Amino acid sequence: TTIETLRKNISEDQQMISKLEDKKKELEKNMMVVERELKTTLEEQSEDKKKIEEMQELVYRLNENRQTLEAEIDSLRAQEEQFQTDLKEIAQIRKGLTEARM
Repeated sequence: TTIETLRKNISEDQQMISKLEDKKKELEKNMMVVERELKTTLEEQSEDKKKIEEMQELVYRLNENRQTLEAEIDSLRAQEEQFQTDLKEIAQIRKGLTEARM
């Protein structure tokens, strides 16, 4: 009976070992899936970071372009004012010349 008990225990232990090995395989598969998902997530985060950096660079350049355009607009307005002043002066000179001819 002791031998039978030992055999029974050995059989139960072998079944337990088999179950544990199956669990181990399942856990290893799950770990591989988790590792793949983590790698994918890290790659996506890296891509997102690059996109954010590119967008920040675009915003910076757009702000520079806006400032340049605002400066050019101010310059054109000043030129327009000078042109209007020059036109008024020319009109007064013409008026003076016309009056002088009379």
